Amino acid sequence: MLALRVQASAPIAPFDEEPGTLPMLARTLRQTQDDALAAAGVVQGDDASQPRLVFGDGTFFTPSLVRKLRRLNRPGRLRIRDEGWLRMASPLATDASAPYIGLVAPGQPATLDGLPDLEVDLELSPSPPAVVHPAFAHVVAEGGLVAGAAIAHDIEHWVHLVRVNLLALTARAAEITERFNQAPWWWKVGRAAEVLWAAGWPSEARIHRAVCRVARSAKIHPSAVVEVSEVGAGAVIGPLAVVRGCVVGPGATVDAQAHVVASSLGPRAQVGRGTHLALCSLGEGAMVSHGWGHQACVFGRDSFVAQGVTTLDLSFGGPVRVDHQGRRVSAGTHFLGSCVGHRARVGAGVRLGYGMAVPNDALLVAPAADLARRWLAPVGGPATIVDGAVVPVKTG
Repeated sequence: MLALRVQASAPIAPFDEEPGTLPMLARTLRQTQDDALAAAGVVQGDDASQPRLVFGDGTFFTPSLVRKLRRLNRPGRLRIRDEGWLRMASPLATDASAPYIGLVAPGQPATLDGLPDLEVDLELSPSPPAVVHPAFAHVVAEGGLVAGAAIAHDIEHWVHLVRVNLLALTARAAEITERFNQAPWWWKVGRAAEVLWAAGWPSEARIHRAVCRVARSAKIHPSAVVEVSEVGAGAVIGPLAVVRGCVVGPGATVDAQAHVVASSLGPRAQVGRGTHLALCSLGEGAMVSHGWGHQACVFGRDSFVAQGVTTLDLSFGGPVRVDHQGRRVSAGTHFLGSCVGHRARVGAGVRLGYGMAVPNDALLVAPAADLARRWLAPVGGPATIVDGAVVPVKTG
C-alpha cells in the first residue's frame, strides 16, 4: 500500500506556519508522520492504480493506527465514536471524530471527501487524573487523558500541540506494550532477560532506567535520573537532573538540577539549571532558563525564556480562553500553559497568563517601575523603588 500526504490544514498561530513544521516528539509533525509510515511498512507515493492511505499534512497518527487501517483494506475515512475521546479532543477541533486519514480505492481521486466512515476498534482507555488536592476538583471533573497505541488527531491550534505531544508519548508506551503482548513467548523471555540484565537487581526504578533508549554519544551525569525516556545523539543530562517519560532530541541539554517530565525537547533545545518542565514541547534551539516551572507549554524554534519567567497554568474560574480564528474562545480545559513563538524572547520577571500566545520574533519585558536604575536615597535609612528611582521610605 502507498501513502499520500495532502494539503488539508491552515497555518497555526502564533507560529504562522502549517503544522507539519511544528515540534512533535523532539522532531516535527511531518517527520513523525514519516516515522509512523515507515514503522508500519507503508511507502509514500502516488499511484492511482493502487489503494492509497491518504492523510492530511496536519494530522498526527501512530504506526498502530496505520496497521489497523491496512487490515481493514476498504475505502473510507476514519471515524472515532469513543465518547471519552470526543470529550477530550473536541475543543478547538473542526471535527474530532473524523481526523483527516483514511483509505482511497484504486482509480479514485486522493481525497477523503464523501467517503464512508471507517470505524476501527482503537482500544482507547481513559487515565483519570489523580485527585491531589480539593482545589483541583474542577480539573478532575473534566476527565483525564484518553489514549492508546492507535490514535489520530488533527492539529488546528497550538493547544493541540500540547495535547498531541502527550498523546504521542503515551502511544509509544502503549505500542511497546502491544508489541510485547503480541510477540512469541521466546522473544518475551529474551527481552525480559535483557531488561533485567541491564537493570541489575530488579526494582521498579532500575527497570525504568533500563528501558531507556540512549544514543552512544549522549552524556548523562552519574547523579542524574533518566527513566523511560529517549535521549538523542550528543544530548547532555547534567548533575542531579531528572528526566522521566521524555524524548530528548540530538544535542539538547538538560542542565544541573533541572526536572523534566512527559516533555519533548527538540534538537539543541536547552533546559536551564533548576528548571521544572512538565507536559511541555520545545522546538529546535529553544531555551528555557531557570524559573518557577512551566507546565503544558509550547516553546517555538530558537525562542528564549529568561530566568524568573512565570507561566500560569491553572484557572480556578471558567475554562481557559485562547485566541482562535480572530475570536476569544474556550480551550475546553482549566489546565493550560502558554505558547512562545519562534525566535521570541521573554525577559526576566515576565508573568504569562494561561492560554497566552507570544508572537514570533516578539521581545517581551517585565514592567520597569520597580526596577532599580537610579539611587536617590540616603544610605542608612530604609529605601524603596518608585519609577526606577531608589528613594527613602516616608515614615510617620
